[in-house]
Amino acid sequence: ATTTYPVTVAAHPSNPGEAATDGTRVRVKVTLSDYTTAFAHFFVVPEPAQERVRRYATTLADRNFYNDSSDVFFRAPSFLNVDARDSSGVILQNDLAWIAGLSDEAGAGPGVGMAVKSTFDPTPYEVALLAAYVDGTLWGTEAARVRNATVQKSDYGVRASMFFSGGGDCDERGDDCGGDGRRCCRTVHLATDWVRDRPGMQPQRQVRGLVGGL
Repeated sequence: ATTTYPVTVAAHPSNPGEAATDGTRVRVKVTLSDYTTAFAHFFVVPEPAQERVRRYATTLADRNFYNDSSDVFFRAPSFLNVDARDSSGVILQNDLAWIAGLSDEAGAGPGVGMAVKSTFDPTPYEVALLAAYVDGTLWGTEAARVRNATVQKSDYGVRASMFFSGGGDCDERGDDCGGDGRRCCRTVHLATDWVRDRPGMQPQRQVRGLVGGL
């Protein structure tokens, strides 16, 4: 038998007169014939799944898309992660290099999300942003791949992270960042170096994880 339970969407935390648009947690208590009980936990969203996915893609286009051509880690154009607790913009630095590096599950997530949404429910604007990411940063040109300025390499390998540590003596793995003569190292070990102090970018210590393997 199927039983339908009424569900009331929680009020908006900052405006009790407005329904919460981000969903609410629901707990259903089930009492069985032998009087034992069980609980089922759900997260209920106040909209159909298709509309939810569309809102997600809108957020990716409005908040996650990054198009700063002066980025020293060659991450533009792309979809970077954002911190939901901070409305200032995308995450450009993080102790975990993948979060700000466009690779691995964490860094690649926003781009993959936009690709999946566009496969089943494309819009011209979102597809254009996705194409810019693929053509400019993910795969790019042969010249860009040669200078290690793309996520993928010509042999279809994938860089561990586009965000990497710098400092110390550079070797043949070094990249000329920003064309200003200073060089940064893409390290393939547990990084303990500081990112180069550049205008608008504060030094960030890397303390965990493999960073930017070539």
